[in-house]
Amino acid sequence: MGNKFQSHLRCDIRTVKQGLVLHQPKLIETIKENFEVARRHHATPMAPKTMLQKPLEGDPLLSPQEQTKCRSAVGKLLHLVKMSRPDIANATREVSRHMDKATPSHFEAVKRIMRFCIDTSNRGVVIRKSTEAEPFEIESTADSSHAPEKENSLSVSGMTVFVNKTLVFWKSKMQETVVLSSCEAELVALVHCLREMKFIKNILNSLGFWTKKPMILHTDNTAVIDILCNCSTPGRTRHTSIKINFLHQEMGREVELRHTPSAKNHSDSLTKNTPEKLHNEHTAKLTFDIADG
Repeated sequence: MGNKFQSHLRCDIRTVKQGLVLHQPKLIETIKENFEVARRHHATPMAPKTMLQKPLEGDPLLSPQEQTKCRSAVGKLLHLVKMSRPDIANATREVSRHMDKATPSHFEAVKRIMRFCIDTSNRGVVIRKSTEAEPFEIESTADSSHAPEKENSLSVSGMTVFVNKTLVFWKSKMQETVVLSSCEAELVALVHCLREMKFIKNILNSLGFWTKKPMILHTDNTAVIDILCNCSTPGRTRHTSIKINFLHQEMGREVELRHTPSAKNHSDSLTKNTPEKLHNEHTAKLTFDIADG
């Protein structure tokens, strides 16, 4: 199999004892050849506990030529995130929001992510071998960061979906509307994640595969669990009753909500720039290093 099926959608496929690893060394080599990346080596794609800010009036911007080059670099990073690198999803989401009026500091952040990718070019996602027969087990994590953006107060959702321990979906996404609490931000992330879980389940069922019930959805927000388990909508959360009722309905039919500490919630690194130790712990669950195989 390894000799016949060696690439897919510009991803190289490597056979290891755990299964098949999808990674993109050619794209990373292109980045190395075409861009002047940061010289300093970093343990994380972006500085922990920081966020990029929009330029203030009078701040220097990149020249049109540099703007074009910055957009090209971000485009390549977005392709890496989509296909094989969930560990840089949050950092890439941040820099992608500043492509129209990028400053030198924004471009430096892009170069740092590129250097991180070059230093970890053996990293990718693994399609794990499964010794289990049907039904397939679907398990997910969801997390949120409440209103980290000073300009618009929007929150960030992060989510992952695993099928039989294989990561099949990941996303770091800015929420579309302003929410009033961390509890509400978590509800938005959980609803989005559950919709993806149901979509994946429907695909498997349409192909004739059975899926195990209940599906497991992990969250680190105890307030959300209390609200959903009590099936109540107190005054401060009454405006979120539709989301609460949707989640509660699915909890009674197809999904089990479980509390997982933030340190073990893999989606935590998809919503914020975490410190090195925590980033490495989450990355170990989301990606696979060929050198370890």
